[in-house]
Amino acid sequence: MKVYLKFKRNNKTEILTEESTEFKIYQEKIENGYRIKGVFSPNIPITFKESYISLDYKINDNDIISANGYQSWTETSEYNALDTQYDTNHFFHFINKYIIDTGGDRKIHKLKEKKGIISSHKYIYLRNEDNTNYRLFGSLNSENCFTIFESDYNAQEMRIYADFKDTTITTDKTLFDFVYLEGTRDYVFDKFFELMKIYPITDKKIKGFTSWYNYYTNINEEIILKNVENFKKFKEEGNRVDIFQIDDGYQTFAGDWLDIIPEKFPNGLMPIADEINKNFMSGLWLAPFCVSPKSRLYKEHPDYILRNEKGKAPRVFYANERCFVLDIYNENVVRYLRRVFTTVFDKWHFKMVKLDFLYDACVLPRLDKSRGKVMYDAVNLLRTLCSNHMILGCGVPLEACYGIFEYSRIGCDVSLDYEGDKVMSLVSKEAVSTKKAILDTVNRYVINNRALLNDPDVFFLRTNNISLTHNEKMLVAVTNAIFGSVLFTSDDFSLYEDEKIYEELKYIWHLNDSEILDYNIYDKDKIKVLISLDEKEYIYYLNASDNPWSIDDNTIEKRSYKYIES
Repeated sequence: MKVYLKFKRNNKTEILTEESTEFKIYQEKIENGYRIKGVFSPNIPITFKESYISLDYKINDNDIISANGYQSWTETSEYNALDTQYDTNHFFHFINKYIIDTGGDRKIHKLKEKKGIISSHKYIYLRNEDNTNYRLFGSLNSENCFTIFESDYNAQEMRIYADFKDTTITTDKTLFDFVYLEGTRDYVFDKFFELMKIYPITDKKIKGFTSWYNYYTNINEEIILKNVENFKKFKEEGNRVDIFQIDDGYQTFAGDWLDIIPEKFPNGLMPIADEINKNFMSGLWLAPFCVSPKSRLYKEHPDYILRNEKGKAPRVFYANERCFVLDIYNENVVRYLRRVFTTVFDKWHFKMVKLDFLYDACVLPRLDKSRGKVMYDAVNLLRTLCSNHMILGCGVPLEACYGIFEYSRIGCDVSLDYEGDKVMSLVSKEAVSTKKAILDTVNRYVINNRALLNDPDVFFLRTNNISLTHNEKMLVAVTNAIFGSVLFTSDDFSLYEDEKIYEELKYIWHLNDSEILDYNIYDKDKIKVLISLDEKEYIYYLNASDNPWSIDDNTIEKRSYKYIES
């Protein structure tokens, strides 16, 4: 085992490359694996610059390796052992640094962009091609820091990075705490979450409506109530509907969540929530840590804003605007957020919230708290403020909300075409893309119903305001229905031009009641999944690639799906 700890003490840089009186490593054998813990006990305060340990580890030519992304939207995929994991286009890094990159992990861990080196957040697995054996490394240390695993075929090493960069510690601190497990996929992930002592709050799938992916910020009372009527009819026809969620566009500015735009909602939100609650659970979107420079909150309370040690306020990207971030450790901020959530739940009568852009909270480490610790504290603050009301997280480093939120987005936003904006995909690993959303949904299924329930984002069947082909729409809908525990659409059913589309909607709605029995991923973008539905078993073939796929004497056209009864 190799050690590399770089830190400053008394304004001098020191590098530690082995155990010492200050840094101790503890190893423990566990069933089908082992656990390693590294604890630093400084005699005087130190500030970390970099910290990792590396293990000699056998990586085979044909191993398939997971790369779990930093937050909800970050690309999550599988790689072959000899692949190169590329960063976004270097030409755009300057733009990223100041505008978009706050949602990514480049400030936490830079990809090596070398053949055979694959990085992954929170956990990494290496599996064989026939999907029978998994070797999993996973962090048990989310309360203290973000952990990144880096598989290096060339060095035959597994490196484990602890993100304590610019964090000062004065007392004992666990820098590393991770496990290695070997066995089937279900065994290693079940055991991993058991060792974390993390369990989902609920096992109930939810279905419903969100306004964003049709109307975006162009919502008003008439639009919302029209869609409420659509869903009432749909429910009366025997289809279960749980949630009707109003998304962004009701508020004047980010941060001023209680200031409703009167031209859009002349009667406020309470009557609308009450109308929704007659048939469904009403939900409301907020980005609780985000503050527009145009907002009343910023103008009246600049002291609420997060600032670095030099007094400069970092900016984050939201809705084509560079916004500020609330300081979650400011008692006045906590009081303000408590007033916001009390109003949303107790005065307006909403039953659930979708909380977005949560990674904003950890854009900076605090003197004695790593980014991971800040994010963990932020999520727990939201849980306290929302009490037992349902939370759907979004734009959040997922490990922070394991076992704390009921539901969370686990992929990037879907786009109105298949590939999404190609320029944005060069700029950000969190770029909007329907294809990437499909693959994120499948690759992150391993956390579904273990840590929380997965929201794969919405599906579309409509023909207006969209560029997806029918096959592409059905592919994302079927994927969401099978692999997701949240099934949302933004379609206005009254505008469906063909009764066949309405029947497809009911088919997708019912497919979400299925149970996955087994699945495998081929060549990163082709999926074979065995499900149980209505006491029958079916095999679905999902081809997200740009080429036909031949398997089991079947040919599945590009960007489409096929199923057979097993």
